[in-house]
Amino acid sequence: MKQFLNKTALVTGASGGIGAEFARGLAKAGCHLVLTARREERLRALKKDLERTWGVQVDIVQSDLSTLEGVSHLINSLDQKNHAIDILINNAGFGYEGDFVLQNDDRLNEMIGLNITALTFLTKHFGRVMAEKQSGHILLTSSVGGFTPCPRMAVYDATKAYVLILGEALNHELKKHHVTVTTLCPGATRTGFFTASGQTLNALVKMTLMNPEKVARDGLKALAKGKSLVVPGLLNQLTVWGLRLLPRAFMAPVAGTVMN
Repeated sequence: MKQFLNKTALVTGASGGIGAEFARGLAKAGCHLVLTARREERLRALKKDLERTWGVQVDIVQSDLSTLEGVSHLINSLDQKNHAIDILINNAGFGYEGDFVLQNDDRLNEMIGLNITALTFLTKHFGRVMAEKQSGHILLTSSVGGFTPCPRMAVYDATKAYVLILGEALNHELKKHHVTVTTLCPGATRTGFFTASGQTLNALVKMTLMNPEKVARDGLKALAKGKSLVVPGLLNQLTVWGLRLLPRAFMAPVAGTVMN
């Protein structure tokens, strides 16, 4: 990942999980960072650690990207500080499990705002800047769930299907501007995702959880190589392969059985 040396990357959702590991991996590669999330105290702790360990410059912007106001605040903050973003890691997102008709409207709106709206407009803003410079890298975090409709995770998986389709289309569209778009589709990963989504994991699922450091590392390697799509982990790759062979009419019933 030598091409990331002395570049500047914006990482969303950087306060923990895969986002924090993206920040660590980029810092190790000599990349300067702008980190954003809602939890400012965690960002400050990560900034201190990365600057001390790797000697890179790290700036933080506390922002709630589930709202358009938060997206505008982030963009305006970077403009005021004259940050030129070479790499965009659009990682922020969360899940929400439950019967669709019973789910909380505000929580659904917040998830759609973060997983879709913020990701779209940040990608559009920085993608345009990169296209003008004829150089740039964008990574979008989708999910294995984006490949299949899943009862009780219907809206979450739909948001990730959106990210998957968007990323693959934009990678083709922006190639003429020398901007690569990589879509990362992790499966179950050892982060705070399941607590936030309200899911309870059984012992078997816990055994299959991937390490967030491995997920981030695979994502960054794919980004450096200009790959359009990356699914970390052999089990997840086999899952996606199997889903592509499964008739669409069976996808939701099978996914629902697995969830149960």
